[in-house]
Amino acid sequence: MKRMGELVLLSMCWIGLAAGVVTATETENLALAGGPADPPIPIEIDAVEASGTLATGYVNSSGWCGGPYIDLTAGAEAVRIVSFEMYFKGTVNRDVDVYWKAGTYVGSETNPGAWTLLGTVNVTPGGDGTLTAVNLGGVDIPAGQTYGFKVWDGGTGGASGPGLDLRAGGTAVSDGNLSLASDAYTCSEPFNGLSTGFGWQGTVTYGDVPVELLSLEVE
Repeated sequence: MKRMGELVLLSMCWIGLAAGVVTATETENLALAGGPADPPIPIEIDAVEASGTLATGYVNSSGWCGGPYIDLTAGAEAVRIVSFEMYFKGTVNRDVDVYWKAGTYVGSETNPGAWTLLGTVNVTPGGDGTLTAVNLGGVDIPAGQTYGFKVWDGGTGGASGPGLDLRAGGTAVSDGNLSLASDAYTCSEPFNGLSTGFGWQGTVTYGDVPVELLSLEVE
């Protein structure tokens, strides 16, 4: 007769941060419940996302274009990009597109076929120096890997917007879990008219890649 109790107990230790779906008592009972005639017992466990934020801070650098590129690199653990907050120029209502790709944006800035549209949201920014939420996310970056992101709000450089408030000299920040680098942008079209020397500013919210389903069986 097979017993899977040790697997259950080890698995419960492994998901120490998971939602409390199975208690220690339930785990003990499960370890003793198996028998030749017993059907498999599936257990579904959803992990809790532990959120973090990576912020660039804000510098008013008179860089006002609508299409910055961003590289995000995961640290020793995989991360899920949950959402963004961005510094926009002016208060003009606008649609914001966010694209992504596996690998760095460098070398793919003017190649639309390399990019996948993550989504589009409509925002009305609060004005210069004010963060505005762009609730697009769900991209999982494997440990140690870099993924590129591209933002486009239609801005062509006008001081009253649309456009994003970019940082002269580029942007580079890290908190150990996630690193960000940005030093390229477009103004005329999403993937045309590449320039460098200014970087994206804002905040990236990220979390653990959740355990969507963990099935344990007792035979």
